[in-house]
Amino acid sequence: KKIMLPGERDSWHVNCFDVWHGRLVASCFGRFDTHRGWKGNEADNGFVFDVESQEIIIDRLTMPHTPRLMEDGTRYICNSASGALLKISPSGDRIEACFPGHFCRGMAIGEQLIYVGLSERREEQLPIGSAPKACVAVIDRTTLKVRQLVTIPFREIYDIIILPSTDQ
Repeated sequence: KKIMLPGERDSWHVNCFDVWHGRLVASCFGRFDTHRGWKGNEADNGFVFDVESQEIIIDRLTMPHTPRLMEDGTRYICNSASGALLKISPSGDRIEACFPGHFCRGMAIGEQLIYVGLSERREEQLPIGSAPKACVAVIDRTTLKVRQLVTIPFREIYDIIILPSTDQ
């Protein structure tokens, strides 16, 4: 089934998908009519929505990516431009793990840990001769406390996946 959203191409900036309770959901930067209408209007206009019905499920987000739903009903979202991982409990309580100066995007969730990509901000210029440094935050799933930051030699991370162990 083909789904059409209102507005010009990239007016909403739909970017990441997941399946929640059998429904396809997506994150986007906001409901705008013009190409890149979100540019300059990022703060709190983003949301996660049901793609077919266009019902907004979670709002007041800033350039969100990577929505994930857990079996217990807990939802995680990279509130990217805010530099935060957002955890929403089944009762609607919101807590955040904040990473100032980073663009939070890409996430994999394990049994005890969450791995979140922290990209350098595109608008910031690197000093001449410096190496790019994005990192992966290794976060406790229950408390959202950072256990480790793993630096990588790139500026951006889009997604993270957990591969099965090859240990026998």
